[in-house]
Amino acid sequence: MVDIVVFRDVFLSFAGSAGARYMVLRGVSFEASEGEVVLVTGPSGSGKTSLLKLVLGLLKPDAGIVRVFGEDPASPSGARLVRRRIGYQAQEPLLIPQLSVEENIRLYLSLRGASVVEGLERAKRLAEELGIAPLLRKRPPRLSGGELRRAELVLALSDSPPLLLLDEPTAMLDHDSALAVIRLLERELQGKTAIIATHDPRLRPLASRELPLMDSKPSSTLNPHP
Repeated sequence: MVDIVVFRDVFLSFAGSAGARYMVLRGVSFEASEGEVVLVTGPSGSGKTSLLKLVLGLLKPDAGIVRVFGEDPASPSGARLVRRRIGYQAQEPLLIPQLSVEENIRLYLSLRGASVVEGLERAKRLAEELGIAPLLRKRPPRLSGGELRRAELVLALSDSPPLLLLDEPTAMLDHDSALAVIRLLERELQGKTAIIATHDPRLRPLASRELPLMDSKPSSTLNPHP
């Protein structure tokens, strides 16, 4: 099978107080092959979101190798090639607040070179399934936290990308809404490659395997290798 995402001995740290650095990821190695769903688990602060941002190239590792579709996603050329093939649902809101959800989806599809007509039709079907179809004409600030989460999942899935990165897709959802998202993902992830960061054990049946991360640890040295 083709490896879509490859991490080799990846270290990532952030500056902390009193000159210390916090080692968020320490020697992480894994592959996500074509058609594989990897569930990234661990406590808050263990680096789940940071790992997804490394895949996107929004962060660069202190040491180690990250490859996505064979490219370095943190390089300018790699970022251009990689990001158009990734659907990303972040924890923080990404929708432009001055545009309606539907206008955001149209812009997103256009910038990615995808079919706006086909993508918008698909988005409307997904929104109907998630119970948010009437909200597509509203602007993001008028949506609740749970409604916004579902709208951004619809956006991420709108052009059926080959790689999905989902950061806590059931966060802020009530029981019924979370189950609707899980049912949708059961279908949408068939044959897809996905990395899902989550605390929710209900997502485990969707995954091919699990990648548990540990708590971040302070380090007094800039050298990532102990």
